Parts: sequence; C-alpha cells; structure tokens
Amino acid sequence: MTLLTPELAGLLTILLLACAGAQAATDKAGAAAMPAPAAVADVHAKPAPADTAWWRGFGEEPLNRLVEASAKRSLLQQHGSTASLVSHYLMFRIQHSRLSIVKEAALALVEERRLITARAPVRELAPLLVALDQRAQLAEKAGRAYAEDCALAQQGLLDIAGNTDETRRALQDALAIEPLPLFQRSVPLRLPASVLSGRADVTQLARYPWARVQLPEMLAGWIEPNSSPAPLRLEPTQTERPASEVVRLATQDVSWSLNVLISEARQTQVQSQRLEAARLELEATQRRVQAGDTTPAAIARAMQQLFAQADAFAAAHGRLALAWIELHSKAPTTLQVLSVLSAS
Repeated sequence: MTLLTPELAGLLTILLLACAGAQAATDKAGAAAMPAPAAVADVHAKPAPADTAWWRGFGEEPLNRLVEASAKRSLLQQHGSTASLVSHYLMFRIQHSRLSIVKEAALALVEERRLITARAPVRELAPLLVALDQRAQLAEKAGRAYAEDCALAQQGLLDIAGNTDETRRALQDALAIEPLPLFQRSVPLRLPASVLSGRADVTQLARYPWARVQLPEMLAGWIEPNSSPAPLRLEPTQTERPASEVVRLATQDVSWSLNVLISEARQTQVQSQRLEAARLELEATQRRVQAGDTTPAAIARAMQQLFAQADAFAAAHGRLALAWIELHSKAPTTLQVLSVLSAS
C-alpha cells in the first residue's frame, strides 16, 4: 500500500519542499501530539493467557464490531488472521485521512494560482506558474494513489469480515472518526520476558515436563530492543530444540519488533513537532498578511506546507500502528502485560 511505498508515500512532502519561500520553522520542535516512548514500570507481570482482544487497544468501536462480526461468521479462519483485519482497517482509516488532506492541498494550490494570476502579468511569473502546475500534478497523483489504497483496504475488510450491512455500517462509522487511530498505551522501552508466554512456540514447550520446570526462570527477565533483524520464527512443532534455544529465538523475535516500534514512535513524534511548527508558521503568515508585509498568496503557500506535514504525520502514524500490530503478532500478551504494568 502507498503508506509504505517510497515511490508514492510522502508525495505531499515534495509539495512542501517545492513551495516557494518554505521556512526552516518546519524543522523546529513544537508541542508534540505524540508522547515520547516511556519506560515500563520495573515490575513483572505474571504469565497469563494471550489477550485475544488486543486490538481494543486502538479504542475504535467500528474495528471491534468488524472483528466480532468476522469471528461469528468464522471468516477470520477462512480469509486471514485478526492482525490482517486490523491492518486493513487501519490502512482504510489512515489513507482516507490522507486522501482528505491531499484534496485540501489541491485547493490551496488552486487558490495560490488564482491569486498570482490576478496580478498584472509579468515574465517572472511564468516559472512560478509552471512550478504550481507541477505540484498540482503531484497532488493529483497522490490523490489517486490514496484513493486506490482506500478501495483495496475496504475490499480486504469486506473479504475478511463479510460483505454485509453490518460491515458496511461499521466502515461508514469508521470514516466519521476524525482523530487518527492511536494505540492507547505508552510505547515501552523494554518488555518483561513474560510476554513470551502467549507465543505458540513457547506455549508448545509448556506441554513437556522437562521444559515446564525451566520456563519460569527463563521468562523472569527483560526483553530489550535489538536493532539486529530477528531470525525466522520457529514452527510450534520444532520441539526437538532445547527450551533455552526456543526462548532465545523467541526473545530475538520480540526484541526486533520492539525496536521497530520504538523507532516508529520517535519518527511519529518528530513529524508531530514539524506539523505543529507548520501550523505556527501559517498563523505567523496570516499576521504578516494582515500587517501588509506579504501577499495573500503567502497564506496559500503556508497552507500547502501545513497539509504536506499533515500528510507526513498521518503516514508516520500509520507505520506506528502497524508496528503495534506486528509486536502483538510476535507477543500476543503485550497489551495484557502493559495494562498490568500501567496499573502497578
């Protein structure tokens, strides 16, 4: 999908860089809408069964209804996992938001062109008009890509949850939600090793007395983020491996996903700060226009910068949501453990 495709993702950022008179203020830190990763409490959650409702951490009622509806119809087993359904839902929400942003950006481009052509025609305006037309083409291309992503995600949801009135109502309700989907937990800097207790490979070990004795000690430590890619996940049937080896590889698996989550959270925070800086620049530009220090066209340019940063923030937000999904696919008890830790 466009969210993770370098060729198309962030096309509005090109608009931002191409805007005449772009200010360095977009790189300054502003009030962050995304909290920084926070260390978990220094306690260990007791091993517990996987929290099968981890997707509720996003706090999106339409998503909860889609998962429940698909489970009732046994469609998750036929067409994909819960993680796949949640991923499609989040892409549907994020790309629809980005589509709305690109439409607003296109309107700002039209307004800037109108204001420029309203002046007395001079030769110097020609290159500027050409640049505006090029940016308008990029915005149109981005809009088509985002619309295609929305359609693909919607079809994926209909395939997984069923093409029913209930599903279609849930999708309509999802589009009525304005804030971007956000997982309602702080990003941990490390995780108790007990999150491994919900994995299939570790659960398989608990069936054997020789491994059951060792597991409590092996799941008593912490999992730190690791920047090295994880090895291939062990199949649950590979019971001939020593329990320590299974837990070690499972730890690497979760450690890598945790590292990705922390990285995406930081990138989202940076984009949040840049978005706030762009908003402040727009307000400053409006004041300069009122004071007669610049032309109204400058407002349209500042709005384009704001929309470009809004698009970049939405894309980062989506990648962060996907990172949460990936972590839960590697450690299904993550939400449960984090809930216990936050209550400690």
